[in-house]
Amino acid sequence: MSNSTLLSPRPGLSGMWDRLAGPGASSAENAINLIWSWSFTAFVGIYAASTGLAWNPLQWAIALLFALDIAGGVTMNASPAARRWWHRPGQHAKARFGFAAVHLHPLVLHMVFPEIGWRTALEMYGYLLVASAALLLSPHRLRRPIAHGLFAIALILCLLHWPMFPGLVWFGPLYFLKLLLAHPLDDGAVVGDVNS
Repeated sequence: MSNSTLLSPRPGLSGMWDRLAGPGASSAENAINLIWSWSFTAFVGIYAASTGLAWNPLQWAIALLFALDIAGGVTMNASPAARRWWHRPGQHAKARFGFAAVHLHPLVLHMVFPEIGWRTALEMYGYLLVASAALLLSPHRLRRPIAHGLFAIALILCLLHWPMFPGLVWFGPLYFLKLLLAHPLDDGAVVGDVNS
């Protein structure tokens, strides 16, 4: 498989998938991404239903959509094909910061689940922006340990300062796992490495 094939999305619907999972994603990468994201989404739905959460249809839709998006992003953005795509030549820190910035999920959750206060939503989103900027401005060789430290802080804040109610306790940890560890780190993003 040539480097140009790896870096060029296919036309049509396949190209839409390529722009998420990365051109040249192996069948194993795609299987992991699909099985994990759909299984996690099913788990969220089953758990919420079994505990009798009185969500309205919009709350159900947002919770399941975010579960699919965030869980999928945890594995997909960490895969070799996606790292090659998202860290290809020409994709600079500004683009990676923009990727994090468009994830307004905490603010949307507040609007749909008012029990999540504005302060929690703004603090979570604000932390994401500050942590993303700090990570992307740090020396390249130090980004992995810095990213892990920033994620650890986010995890502690999720557990102690940004509590979610039953059915959404997964949100904060996976949100930051996707956006502070899976997406911004480019280690292994070598166009010539072989998918297995």
